[in-house]
Amino acid sequence: MRGGALSALFLLSAAAARAETSSDLARMSLEELSNVEVTSVSKRPERISEAAASVFVLTNDDIRRSGVQSVAEALRLVPNLGVQRVDALDYGISARGLNGFDSANKLLVLIDGRSVYSPFFSGVEWSQLHPDLPDVDRIEVVSGPGGTLWGANAVNGVVNIVTRPADQTQGLAGLAAGGAGYQSYTARYGGRLGADGAFRIYGRAYDRADSIRDGGDAADGWKGGQLGFRTDFDRGPTHITLQGDAYHDRVPSQIPASPNGKLVGQNLLVRWSQAWSDDADFEVQAYYDRYERIARGILDGVRTYDIQAQQRLTIGQHQLVFGAGHRVWKDRFANFVNGFVLDPPTRRSELSNAFVQDQVALGAVTLTVGVKAERSTLGGTEWMPNVRLAWRQSPNTLLWGAASSAVRNPSRLDRDLVFPPLLVRSQFEAERLIAYELGYRGRPHPRLSLSATIFYHDYEQLRSTEPTPVTILPVRIANGLEGESWGLEIWGDFQATERWRLSAGISGLGKDFRTSDNAVDLSRLAAVGHDPNFQMIARSQHQLSDRLDLDLRVRYVGEVPAELTSGYRKAPAYAEADARLSWRVSDRVELSLAGFNLLDASHPEATEPRRNEMRRNYQVAVRYGF
Repeated sequence: MRGGALSALFLLSAAAARAETSSDLARMSLEELSNVEVTSVSKRPERISEAAASVFVLTNDDIRRSGVQSVAEALRLVPNLGVQRVDALDYGISARGLNGFDSANKLLVLIDGRSVYSPFFSGVEWSQLHPDLPDVDRIEVVSGPGGTLWGANAVNGVVNIVTRPADQTQGLAGLAAGGAGYQSYTARYGGRLGADGAFRIYGRAYDRADSIRDGGDAADGWKGGQLGFRTDFDRGPTHITLQGDAYHDRVPSQIPASPNGKLVGQNLLVRWSQAWSDDADFEVQAYYDRYERIARGILDGVRTYDIQAQQRLTIGQHQLVFGAGHRVWKDRFANFVNGFVLDPPTRRSELSNAFVQDQVALGAVTLTVGVKAERSTLGGTEWMPNVRLAWRQSPNTLLWGAASSAVRNPSRLDRDLVFPPLLVRSQFEAERLIAYELGYRGRPHPRLSLSATIFYHDYEQLRSTEPTPVTILPVRIANGLEGESWGLEIWGDFQATERWRLSAGISGLGKDFRTSDNAVDLSRLAAVGHDPNFQMIARSQHQLSDRLDLDLRVRYVGEVPAELTSGYRKAPAYAEADARLSWRVSDRVELSLAGFNLLDASHPEATEPRRNEMRRNYQVAVRYGF
């Protein structure tokens, strides 16, 4: 570890040791965890024990005890997600399969209500997500369609990152972590704004180490920083939030003709909510988001303007949620590697939507019916209906089922990518999914909680590469693939003793994809991704004493076989183990030592031809005030 990192650790530790204020470091019980409120399933607060969906919640305590320093690494703890790291910069993350850096384009990701997926390829640039993890309240992960409420791109799942209100993050706090894999430093300060308001400001700096290629450093490490703020005002039934972030990262350029790499972005969000009564509230939100990215020899930049409003009403046994929104994207694109370009190179795109959902209680049974209409510049008008049925069999048992429809609208790369005379513009249409789910959530024993879901997904009009009849060239992007996937997701917690909790989760996946009638796919099913058929995670959280914690994790991912897609490689099965020992020096100071990927020196996770291997890492960290 570099000398600067050690100095920062010791200086912060010395300052922290003098603090005497207290904080609640108690861990939630299984009953309290079942009462955690989520908003991702129905766009209103509801207890996770009542949510009729396959939803997993990663709490602030889970994130802290894992020792991870990025959102992508935190999602390795989630049993209903697949995580593949390609190199030091890029990830493929997906729910229920179709994973890979190029194919993982059916997962909607939100940070405090701000959508962060890219309109260029409908995927997520995970390296550009830098929320201050110690101030993240929870990460809600829903596997399965969420199109009725969240719209296009919420096809296979939704990841909703929720940060804490400013009044819950008061005072001075800091985190310094350093090791073989990365270094990260965070400072945050929160205070009051008059009698009704609160604020926090924070800054982060990070340095990601190289991955491994051919036994040596791949020279793909990168570094950067982010600044941000949040303010919250509570004036009786009125709540106002204003928050924003700005980041600047430097990434290496490994292509001679490409300019120096960078990731630059800013965002600003305002939200106003009004509770008219216990049975009615209204919310309106608007945000601006800009990013520019130069990496892998490509420049892409997007400005996003978004406004949305929703109303929640309770009328008798009916809980209604309805609303509308409008989004405008302005983008630009340049390619420094080859002749593939977007035509036109800049475009203004729009996305409008309206939705309504009704949840009606019928004794022990709750019926939810909803539909969303969405119109986009590239995709036209789409309808996404949803029906869910939940049966509260007993106070501790919920059985549920759902049938949902979702779409992925065409992206810029789907419609506008050209390379005369090899590739011409396409008339690509929306990809479609109809999903069926059955689930169980309950506490069969006071010490045990379980969640289980089986699903069947029926896809149509997935992306393919189609030749021109007779001449073959030029080719075009088409909707020539279809198929099914099915699987099982199970996870649970067991409270072995008052101070020792065991958690485990497994997911199994089967797929059968093919070309549609009379269709030809030159890409050889590249759009259906590269997935293991089994993965497992097990965790042990042990409070050894009042101030000493030991956390252990084991994760197993099955083999990803070599696909037909040209150039893609097999990813062998791998197991990784992580361990973290933490010591609370005082109520506001914590020292920790962690190791990641302890079972081997390095291993590959992705199947892309350019993939590198992930190295064994260790970390020493000190936290103050969080």
